Amino acid sequence: MKIITKTEKEITFEMLQEAAKNHTLKDLLKSGDQIPVTLKSGESVVYTVGHDKTGKTFLFQEDCLDETRPMNKKNTNAGGWKASDMRKWLNATFFALLPDELQAIIIPRKVVQILNGERVETEDKVFLPSKTQLFGEGPWSEREPEDSQIDIFKTEKSRVKECGDSGTYWYWTSSPNSGNASYFCIVYTSGNASGNVASGSNGVAPGFCISES
Repeated sequence: MKIITKTEKEITFEMLQEAAKNHTLKDLLKSGDQIPVTLKSGESVVYTVGHDKTGKTFLFQEDCLDETRPMNKKNTNAGGWKASDMRKWLNATFFALLPDELQAIIIPRKVVQILNGERVETEDKVFLPSKTQLFGEGPWSEREPEDSQIDIFKTEKSRVKECGDSGTYWYWTSSPNSGNASYFCIVYTSGNASGNVASGSNGVAPGFCISES
């Protein structure tokens, strides 16, 4: 019989910053490692380490924030992620809630979406995962040409999240639903893809990048 145990190790934000500078984060943080964080609001969250095929290192929330939010005040996905109310809230209000030491190691990430044949770019410190980052390559990945699947999201089970006291919950991605001008893509409680009106109140599980390679 084998017993699987988990071990803990002490890592400081300064160590993460130094490893990112020296491009050795993959030696320090393995995919699936978890980092507990207390927001300035008092809410406790857990971030999970993941990597994409380019070598970027990401921290994504294990579960949703306690409070659900709409993607937009109105039922529209016009302008995609760049024009969304969610993007503005995450990069201002939510970013300010992160511990100062964590803010210091986050690097802005270029987010690219192809909307109506046009390339739309933003640079964000905090963002929602795209459909491609969650589900890998598919017809939708043409609209997110610089994204690839994050290695921690390869199964339905790995994509399921909870929201506060509500249990398993659906949550937003940054991807507009191409088949409906009022929808953004979401991850359903089964871990599969779905969609919902932009003004709907769904779970929010943001992430950020701490290393380009």
